[in-house]
Amino acid sequence: MVRRWWKALYLMQALLFGAFGTFFYLLSSDLTVVALLLWWLKAVFETFHLQFLGRALFNEELSAWEILRHRRAILFHDLFAKLTWRRLNPFRNFLLPITELEELEGRAYQQRVKTLTRASRDHVFWVSAFGILAELLLTLNLLLIAYEFLPREITDRVDWNQLLFDETLANATAIALILSMMLVMPYYVATGFCVYINRRTWLEGWDIELTFRQLVLRLTNHSANASTAAGNPSQKTLSGVVALLFLISGLFHSPAANAEIESAATQMQMQMSPAPPASPRALQKTRDQIGEILEGPDYHRLEERRMLRPLIPNDGASGEAGVPPVFSWLTNFANWVARIAEILLWIGVAALLWVLIQLWPRFQHSWSTRTAARKAPPSVVIQSHEESPYAFPVEITEAAKQYWHTGQHRAALSLLYRGALAQLAAQLQLPLEGSHTEAESMEICRQHCPAEVNRYFQHLTDAWVRIAYGHQSVKQEEFELLTNDWAAFHAHASAAQR
Repeated sequence: MVRRWWKALYLMQALLFGAFGTFFYLLSSDLTVVALLLWWLKAVFETFHLQFLGRALFNEELSAWEILRHRRAILFHDLFAKLTWRRLNPFRNFLLPITELEELEGRAYQQRVKTLTRASRDHVFWVSAFGILAELLLTLNLLLIAYEFLPREITDRVDWNQLLFDETLANATAIALILSMMLVMPYYVATGFCVYINRRTWLEGWDIELTFRQLVLRLTNHSANASTAAGNPSQKTLSGVVALLFLISGLFHSPAANAEIESAATQMQMQMSPAPPASPRALQKTRDQIGEILEGPDYHRLEERRMLRPLIPNDGASGEAGVPPVFSWLTNFANWVARIAEILLWIGVAALLWVLIQLWPRFQHSWSTRTAARKAPPSVVIQSHEESPYAFPVEITEAAKQYWHTGQHRAALSLLYRGALAQLAAQLQLPLEGSHTEAESMEICRQHCPAEVNRYFQHLTDAWVRIAYGHQSVKQEEFELLTNDWAAFHAHASAAQR
């Protein structure tokens, strides 16, 4: 349906979101607030799409402008219910035709909902779940596409720690969310409406009823040109069609449809036949014969049901399942106790999971420190933070200076940092692994190394983190200080080894 009428649907979508979005932006210049308000009004916007699809599906030629002309009646119909208890209903797109197209309320609405959702609740729930997931994924994809179009000079200078709290990212996320809602909403409404139509078809034979109505209409229009002779073959064909309509209409349990088809068939016979109508006795006899045929076994649908039966029969004088009436209150009390115990059990499981989540970092830290002390000294070669490890040059500082002078500042600091890790692992036997982060490496160095070694390693790690992850430049003086202090760092590490 969306593929067939996508122009009208997305035109309405653009007009609705554009008008309300502009109005909300004039009230509050915060795009995040505008996106949240539009998200909450989705239940109202979906009504316009449903009104269009409900008319277009039954060949009523409409345009988006004709639907929007009735915007006041569509907008304010059940507005409070749409924005309150029905807004977060996961079956909203499936139940919307009941209130908007059938216009049922009260007990009739509840009975209709109970009938339609009896075998389709799971399908509708997963449709809503996939709709939410599609909006989230589409929002994320739009943000990633916008990021890919940014120049490299801008992305290299981005401070990700500050960007998370920046207004620019919030505005971009709000715009991406609005666009994703505009793209997904017609599909969400159409899928719910299709499930509704399918359910009505299974229950009431809508497709057969519509086909019969079209057939009756075509035969009625053709009656003016048909032959009026009593023995004409077209007259016999019409009689066969009328009998077929009578027979098949009994298969569907819709009294209104059967009465309508029977009335239409009788009118066609009267219009196309010049002879006087048959006597009431003959008509009654024909109807009796049709009723006998319909009551036969060929036109009865057998339905098999399986249910549980109590082992102890209930004779009516005793309570439920053979329990005496005196102890019936005890059965009810036991059921309530079982429900309360189940609720308390789930609360206990949730509390236990919460405690485990809170205590897991402590257990992990204590377990890692114990196992690290038992492990053998690691290899001298440390896994680098680049694509793959490679051997160190003889003079690490000279090689780092060459990288620095050629403009490869990141490679220079990477060489110093990996060389320092190799020194700590080889000389001081520190339990360093390739999976350790910079913060974990500094913590291990602080616990096991002298103050001079720890001070230099923290300074070097800080410079490496700024240039590697923060995309910040390191000054020439700071790099020269690191290379000049390298020899002292090596000497202190060797002295600590002895």
